[in-house]
Amino acid sequence: MLLDVLLYAAAALCASIVLIHLALAAGVLRNRLLDLSARGGPAKPPELSVSVIVAAKDEERCLQELLDSLEAQTLPSFQIVLMDDRSNDSTGRIMERFRSRLGERVKLLRNDREPSVRNPKQFALDMASRAASGEILLFTDADCTVPPGWVEGLLA
Repeated sequence: MLLDVLLYAAAALCASIVLIHLALAAGVLRNRLLDLSARGGPAKPPELSVSVIVAAKDEERCLQELLDSLEAQTLPSFQIVLMDDRSNDSTGRIMERFRSRLGERVKLLRNDREPSVRNPKQFALDMASRAASGEILLFTDADCTVPPGWVEGLLA
């Protein structure tokens, strides 16, 4: 008998918790629909500045493909920060040609000193991050390519 009462009480408590959550969800949905109808549609996200950071060491074989994919982005206004991290090949020259084509939108940095830390790539990325002007920082490797809507998609 006592066990039956406890089971009914537990079931009633569970049911009331579910009903409270359903009521809260309905209220949130109602308020969201009212907001959308008052504004005439979904709100546009705020304009945020973006910097894409690439640190590369001896990546002449694949760097141009990445740079082409960054140039082909659907969002035209973002900074590209390129860090030539002690390269011994033509990585730096490829980066220079890219900067000369895109101008001020590209910031080119060079790290010529051997870092005294355990992770040299992280050291280069940290240097590039400090030089970036964007409110949002995106990182990609030099041996990658990104799809045309990559930056815009990440902002959404």
